[in-house]
Amino acid sequence: MTTTLSLDQLRERGDAFNTEISREYGLSLSTVLFRANRNVELGHLERVTNPGDGRSFLLRLTGAGHKVWAAAGEVFMPHIVVAIAISIR
Repeated sequence: MTTTLSLDQLRERGDAFNTEISREYGLSLSTVLFRANRNVELGHLERVTNPGDGRSFLLRLTGAGHKVWAAAGEVFMPHIVVAIAISIR
């Protein structure tokens, strides 16, 4: 799972548990945990205590994470548009 993919998941759905992301995208929990830890280190995600159960936590996109996602869209969107245009010719 790439950094961009994990950021997109949280941008789309809001706060989420590692297990939810793992199940929804068919990824191993260890893969999700590894990518989440990396994104926390980079400041793109934060861990938030689960209000329903203080023993677990949710992942949340930070302000920096939103900025990274927006920048990635600016860089890659023109390429995606071209690829789609070519594929429907």
